[in-house]
Amino acid sequence: MDEVDLRIIKALERNARTPYTEIAKELGLTEGAVRKRVERLVKTGVIKGFTIETGAVEAITLVAVDPSTLSGNAISSISKLEGVRRVYEVTGDFDVVVLISTGSVAAMNKCIDQIRSIPGVKLTKTMVVLRSYR
Repeated sequence: MDEVDLRIIKALERNARTPYTEIAKELGLTEGAVRKRVERLVKTGVIKGFTIETGAVEAITLVAVDPSTLSGNAISSISKLEGVRRVYEVTGDFDVVVLISTGSVAAMNKCIDQIRSIPGVKLTKTMVVLRSYR
């Protein structure tokens, strides 16, 4: 990966829908050169995907599972809930980290209430995302 690749990545981070022709003009390259570089960056795993940002309400919920319960059962139930984007089993004071993204605070509250009602969930701690940075 060279300086040109880094500049292409920065352009795509600003807006993943930026046409290759626009990036090419900005960098003094041809559209084909930009396209081939992006394809190579995707193929080699440097670019893992393209995402969409919305005006969603986001939160991170930490979940402690009762030790007498299999955490896999709770994780399976949590991962099926509407609004849950990602679930991680982790070490530390909490067993699970849940990334939630919903269209409203009411929907966020509903998702958190559903997590709390899952058998084996002992405790939750939720942090609403105010701002995110890259």
